[in-house]
Amino acid sequence: MLLLSMVKRFVDLMIKAVGAEQYMLSVHLLQWMALFLDN
Repeated sequence: MLLLSMVKRFVDLMIKAVGAEQYMLSVHLLQWMALFLDN
């Protein structure tokens, strides 16, 4: 749960830093990483 809150905080910072378009790209990267780490 701590890791999840850290990820949420990181995502919030990313949104403020780079904007919505970059955010959507990073969401896809995070989802791919999650699938990769699960396997």
